Amino acid sequence: FSTINNINNISLDEDYEGICGITNDELTTVFAPDIEMLAQREGATVPEILDRLRERYDGYRFGASLTEVYNPFSLVLAFQKKNIDDYWFTSATPSSLIKILQLYSFSVESIERSEVSKNAFDVPFDNFNSVLPIMVQSGYMTIKDYDRSTKLFTLDIPNGEVHDGLYNTLMNYIIVNNPIANNGIQIAIMKAMRADDIEAALKALQSYLLALPYDLSNKTEKDYETILKVLFDGIGVLTETEVKNATGRCDVVLKSKITIYVLELKLDGNGTADDALAQIDEKHYLIPYWNDPRPKVKVGVVVDPASRTITNWKIMR
Repeated sequence: FSTINNINNISLDEDYEGICGITNDELTTVFAPDIEMLAQREGATVPEILDRLRERYDGYRFGASLTEVYNPFSLVLAFQKKNIDDYWFTSATPSSLIKILQLYSFSVESIERSEVSKNAFDVPFDNFNSVLPIMVQSGYMTIKDYDRSTKLFTLDIPNGEVHDGLYNTLMNYIIVNNPIANNGIQIAIMKAMRADDIEAALKALQSYLLALPYDLSNKTEKDYETILKVLFDGIGVLTETEVKNATGRCDVVLKSKITIYVLELKLDGNGTADDALAQIDEKHYLIPYWNDPRPKVKVGVVVDPASRTITNWKIMR
């Protein structure tokens, strides 16, 4: 043979979907004593501990049947150390991840809910032409859904442990000037969002943006959408950018546990905060969330590329 061309690739075969992790059945039987021990230590019930383990370590899928498996490294360490914490991501090499993401010119949107064919990610190392195969094969993304009619896979971040570690890495990549000071700003924004104080969050955001490196590309609405996505997702606020509906596309939607914030951005000179609020109404950006019981808040934000931060905003509840 001229090359190794007779290997049977079982990576996505349904018979082997559970071979690389711990299935839910294995967790609740083999590890039942460990779960009981952890529940007693945490002062929680067994179902509560199972929910927490599922949120942090479950979610990996390796085939079209969508059998879910837990990360065995993190799960075993959680039982050994008697603490549900982040283990796998801290054992990896985030600096290498950033170099890979830079090499393939990634966008934040491309690492969440990407719908692709099998050939987009199940490829040999020497055939990589995008970031997706690396993200899937290294565990930062996994299969979340499969459409048998179209043979398309939906890829996404597997669980809470990987999500938090990944976004913290992206934030540290963006913020290189003074990470200690900026960590304080991030904490201030997180506390403000938990208190449903969007005004305080936006004030802290001003400082955050001013601390960004001068050579970082942040001169377009798209640039600021990406920064907001990384920042707010990184502090645990579900963030969507360029959310489409029948009449337009909303720049940013922040979904905290208690409130939905719809943000429309305007570059200084291209509109005011009032113009942004009017666009939210005209384009009916709130309609997709009418059935959600959480309060909806409209926020018009003006960004000044010259000063490289937000300069004005208006909030309408």
